[in-house]
Amino acid sequence: MFKRNWKIITLVVLGAVFFVVYLYLYLPTITASQVHPRSTTVVNGAIVPIGFPGVIVIFGLITKLLMKIFGIGNFNLLTAALTPFLAALTPLFFYGFLRRIWDEHGAWFSAVLLFFLPSWWYYASRPFQHNTLLVFLIIVGLYCYIVSFAKFKKIWFGFLFGLCFGLAIYVRPSEIVWLAALGASELIAARKVWSWREYFACGVGLVLTAILFFTTQTTFYGSAFASGYVRPTIDVWGMECFSNSGTWHISMVFTVSSP
Repeated sequence: MFKRNWKIITLVVLGAVFFVVYLYLYLPTITASQVHPRSTTVVNGAIVPIGFPGVIVIFGLITKLLMKIFGIGNFNLLTAALTPFLAALTPLFFYGFLRRIWDEHGAWFSAVLLFFLPSWWYYASRPFQHNTLLVFLIIVGLYCYIVSFAKFKKIWFGFLFGLCFGLAIYVRPSEIVWLAALGASELIAARKVWSWREYFACGVGLVLTAILFFTTQTTFYGSAFASGYVRPTIDVWGMECFSNSGTWHISMVFTVSSP
């Protein structure tokens, strides 16, 4: 029996060992006998925010605007419906982007498949998680980019492309490496279509989001290049990890490069 099922038995044993080691050795150290939401951590007995606060600011501003329109009595409905609404809206921009580079039938089929993607349903049902907002901003940015190749309002769509990509990095700065590479490749590809006006408009959108990013970082963590995404335990690459007003700081470079 063992010879026939040794692969499955080995995996079961390794899984059990992993679970026991994690449960008895690492779990008490990580939790420090504290239970808290994922968006917070415990420092010196106090609950403090962690993560990238961009999603909090964006969702907060949108929710505040919607409450002014629909009333504060609809707060629960608005907050719960905002993320799935963005998830429902994204395939439309996805279709608009794809049909300009492929045929309409392939673009339509791809957009329909996005509606049935299990992970898309999963994150759409999680209000205020950044995943749906991040993908929404990227796809809207790509849509604005491809539309900017048309002869009308190229400057505005160039601005919206830079703004959306900047906001995507603002929502999740740890993705800056591949987002910057994608954005740079798009800017290089547009050199035959865009003039300096479109590049300038795109730069304005990026600068505005950069100002918002650094302001938010300083407000939350006391430093423009700090992050509370992980809780530091040692000095990283000679850059001191310090505490200020109860919040932990760690180099943004380390946060981006951490697995």
